[in-house]
Amino acid sequence: MSNTEENFVAYFKIKWSKKSTWTLEQAAYLSCGKDPDAKECEISPIATNPVSRRYYWLLNKRMSKENYLCVMDLVDGIEHFNTGSLFRKLGEKFKIEKDMQKAFDHMYKAPFGVDHTKFVTRAAYREAGRIVFPQYPGARRQDIAKAIKDLPQYFNNDEHGHIETLEWHQIEPYLKGLSGLDQKPAKDDIPEIKIDLKQLVELM
Repeated sequence: MSNTEENFVAYFKIKWSKKSTWTLEQAAYLSCGKDPDAKECEISPIATNPVSRRYYWLLNKRMSKENYLCVMDLVDGIEHFNTGSLFRKLGEKFKIEKDMQKAFDHMYKAPFGVDHTKFVTRAAYREAGRIVFPQYPGARRQDIAKAIKDLPQYFNNDEHGHIETLEWHQIEPYLKGLSGLDQKPAKDDIPEIKIDLKQLVELM
């Protein structure tokens, strides 16, 4: 298995793929491989970025006479649509970002009996490491891996899904590229790592 950073699917893509409904805005961001919560670019009728183009294309479809986008739910007055319908329609018109397509295929429409555990395990441990590393800039990968080893006890449920319980040396490769260390720290410089894993899961 290659452990280069680019081969890890970002956890937010898995998290969003598990949702049964999206807003038009969320669908536009996700189809570009961007996290809707991060709002990396502005959605505007005069903007030329891919997110804006997809959002207004969906909006036009929503307002058209054919109106093949059916509202599934209203949350605080905001329309939510079936995830599969939005993704399918966007895929017919635009190229979906490859890792988002992979996450969606794996989590949403994979054949019955396909085990998602390994796929989610890698992404979840890596996301945990991404959150923790900035708090401990002097930590090594093995230090963080040991600190998040018991993550499944707090992560595993019907809402998040399930990840494997691994030893720290199995988790360590998933954290490649996340450390800010330029060189190996002296023993006295290695910080004591204390992590509230319940809170960490909430941040994920």
